[in-house]
Amino acid sequence: MTSAYTADQGRTSVRYAGGQVDTRHKFLFFRSDPKPGPGSGVTVPLKDTSNPTNHVALFGAIAQILASTVAIILVATKRVGSRTATSKLGEIAVSEGMQG
Repeated sequence: MTSAYTADQGRTSVRYAGGQVDTRHKFLFFRSDPKPGPGSGVTVPLKDTSNPTNHVALFGAIAQILASTVAIILVATKRVGSRTATSKLGEIAVSEGMQG
């Protein structure tokens, strides 16, 4: 007997008495669960526990990607903003030179 922790509930399937097999499906927030009937068998496979997810490393990688993206956006907007400010100062200097 295995525990519920090692059961892969997302891949549960039902084999009906007529030989049809219906598997659990999930799309976004919608889920279709097969309903077992008389004479049907339910199969719940085991999870693959040989290669568990390292959540700390995953979180670190996501944080690094987000930090890099924010840095790129800040640098890009700062350069665009400094170009417009410089060009406006140049226009003001040229227009003042023409008036004087």
